[in-house]
Amino acid sequence: MSYRVPFNAEPQDDSGSSSGEEDRLSDWASSLGEALQTKSLFSSKTFPNANAAIESDTKEHGFNIKDESTQKGLDLYGRMRLINWIRRNVGDSGPFGFDFIDLQGASAEQAKALDGREKLFQDEELLIPVIPDDPLLRMSNQAGLLSLVADG
Repeated sequence: MSYRVPFNAEPQDDSGSSSGEEDRLSDWASSLGEALQTKSLFSSKTFPNANAAIESDTKEHGFNIKDESTQKGLDLYGRMRLINWIRRNVGDSGPFGFDFIDLQGASAEQAKALDGREKLFQDEELLIPVIPDDPLLRMSNQAGLLSLVADG
């Protein structure tokens, strides 16, 4: 099947389509900003990115996921399990509206007390994100720096 353009066809006016394209780009940028928003591990506060959430958790709760993962000798999957264990056990559903499993709540002290050898670090269920597209789960510890893993 082929498509032929008539010889005397008038060019189409693209002036109206740029507005639609700008709207689509704006929607995409807006959803990207929402996707990067990160919930604190221990409170209902949200932050514009994962690094801001980690900084706040360090200042307010004395818990730095990067340092704790390193001290416990956790690999990527161990860190993911720790993040999801904390999220499942914190007694605060926050703005995301999730019902967490243990309403007594996990504290930063309880998370710090883990040594990385507990059964939870073998639990495959803890690899399932509590918060879909959680930016903290996409963090990578390379050369001592915490950076976002590129989607791709």
